[in-house]
Amino acid sequence: MLEEFLGRPEVASRMQKDFVELCIDTDRMTNGQAIYEKLKNGRAGGLPWLLVLDADGKELITGVGPQGNIGAPVTVEECEHFMTMVRTTRQRMSDEDVAKIAAELEEHAKPKRRK
Repeated sequence: MLEEFLGRPEVASRMQKDFVELCIDTDRMTNGQAIYEKLKNGRAGGLPWLLVLDADGKELITGVGPQGNIGAPVTVEECEHFMTMVRTTRQRMSDEDVAKIAAELEEHAKPKRRK
C-alpha cells in the first residue's frame, strides 16, 4: 500500500525533489534483515518501518509517531506523522508540493480507514 501511494505520479514527482526511496526487502535481499535491524536499532514496530536519513546517513526522523509505527499510513494520526516527516526534512519542495502530497495521501488513505 505504501508503494502504491509513493508511486502515484503526483506524489513521486514531488517526493523525488528531496527524497530517494529505498525499500529494503528483509526476506529477499542479501543482508536485508541485518540492515533493517541496524537501522531500527531495537525500536518497536513492524513493516514497513520508515526512516529519513540525511546525505551522510544521519537519522533525521522515523515513522514512529505518537501512537507507534505508522507503517503504511492510513489513520488520520499516521498520515499526520508521515506529513510531519516530509515537512521537517524537505529542502527543495515547495509548500504547494507538500500540500499536494498531503491531499494525495488523504485520497489514498481515506477509503482504507476502518469505519
